[in-house]
Amino acid sequence: MPAVFVLLLAIFGCREASSEAPRPDVVLLTVAGWNWTPDLAGDPNVARLLDESARFDVAVASSLEGISQQAVVFSALSPHVRGAAPGFAGLRRDRRTLAESLKAAGFRTLAFAPSAPAPGLDQGFDRWNEVSPGNAEIAELVGEAFDEDARPLFAYLHLAGAGALPPLLEALAASERGRRAHLVVTATLAPSPQAARWTDSSLRIPLLVRPADRQGAGERFETPSQAIDIAPTLLSLAGAQPLPATLGRSLIPVLRAKPRTAEWVAVSESTAAADPWIAVRGDHWKIVASLADGSVEALYDLAQDPAEGDNLATRDPGLLQRATAHLEGARRRLAETRGRHARASLPSTPDVKGPIWAIPNPIERCWGADDAASGSTVVHWDAGDRRGTTQIRIGGPRGQVMATGHMQGSQPTGSWVRDGTVLSLVEVGSEREIGRTQVRIHQMPCARD
Repeated sequence: MPAVFVLLLAIFGCREASSEAPRPDVVLLTVAGWNWTPDLAGDPNVARLLDESARFDVAVASSLEGISQQAVVFSALSPHVRGAAPGFAGLRRDRRTLAESLKAAGFRTLAFAPSAPAPGLDQGFDRWNEVSPGNAEIAELVGEAFDEDARPLFAYLHLAGAGALPPLLEALAASERGRRAHLVVTATLAPSPQAARWTDSSLRIPLLVRPADRQGAGERFETPSQAIDIAPTLLSLAGAQPLPATLGRSLIPVLRAKPRTAEWVAVSESTAAADPWIAVRGDHWKIVASLADGSVEALYDLAQDPAEGDNLATRDPGLLQRATAHLEGARRRLAETRGRHARASLPSTPDVKGPIWAIPNPIERCWGADDAASGSTVVHWDAGDRRGTTQIRIGGPRGQVMATGHMQGSQPTGSWVRDGTVLSLVEVGSEREIGRTQVRIHQMPCARD
């Protein structure tokens, strides 16, 4: 019996019958680099999944930077709101996640992935299992965690490739709990060539939603949707509290054929420091703009030009005006959501990881602003029970002295702090470095006048 089959039986196969129907489990399945590869087209397990699920044909990745796509899915926040500097794939600890919300609703929460989580991605999980789909120990590991526990389960399963998908779907279908679970299947994207970075061939992801009651089964929807819609959709299906201040939307109203009150758009972003951009996709158009200076880089009429080869940015003022209005709306929502999360953060209770830390860290700046490359923060230190004098030095233990004081204290910096600035806490006399912290600059979109 394949190990992945045993895994699903261990997860879903041991719930006792009761007079009251138990709540359905919730399963989120992501596949690295999957884009409906032809070799799976004839697989009966994939065919069954398509028959039982609602398929969102115009779904796009919200982030293009590797594992940061997982942070976006878990938090339903854009790359610029989730609280990380460019190049950081994790999630700030004060951002609430899908797993945390489901755990608060009474779900057990387990993750199974071929690698350890990036910082913050394990928030809300009772356990993050670093396993391989072919690992013979999976059944034993999962069996120990799930045996004779009737509570509902949230299982996050990440596959390193699409080849493991058919046996996993087969195992779900063979289990009563697996058949009754709310299931969402999607993919995390591989990096794309620079020339194709914002085209549909680079941004589109599979997105299948299979509610326990099979509402929308077999239907295909052209509604623009995005990766940050996944968590709101699963929380809605589970009857759990929604995530706070999210940019994502539940897709359940689409399945229930509720009319849209306004045109839906889907937003994708690149946080690459050298070339940050935002792409907003409507029903039949797409606009791409620089997040550094706000300039429109591309505009496409997807109904007439699905291959996105004809840039209309300077030749179709009517479409440009319509798309720009949605672009500015997306920018405004990004800035408003970022502001709500910034106000919700509590600088008096930092996530202290050593004897010296800075608040804020990262320092948030607006892309394109004159002062975007630097900022100010407040340095805090606590050297414990030591006696004597300490100094904060810039760049390392032999650097310029910023502040001199006792073993505990705080000191604001000037606006000279740049991305990557190192601040060291040094014991005067012995010249021993007690600890250090690195301050990051997080550049993000801000509302424009």
